[in-house]
Amino acid sequence: MASNQRTRGLDKSTRNTLSALDWVLQQDDTARRRDDEFTLIEYIAAMKANGVDLPERTAYKKLDEMVRCGKLKKRKLSANGCFRNVYSKAQ
Repeated sequence: MASNQRTRGLDKSTRNTLSALDWVLQQDDTARRRDDEFTLIEYIAAMKANGVDLPERTAYKKLDEMVRCGKLKKRKLSANGCFRNVYSKAQ
């Protein structure tokens, strides 16, 4: 679809729709992770490096509580066809 290659037989409205779809796919940031974001697994690894062995369920509950309190933000990130939560500090 990039740059409407092989669209010779398509009418103008279809070509415009394909161009719009290409643009929207480029704007999608669910596939990109920002520098200030981390995952649950990274949080568990950092806690373990600090000497705290944290089960995954407990770590998830702690992060979820921080999201509810407004200390963290959470968003979905698409990675390899699966959606994962990524966390960042709330402003």
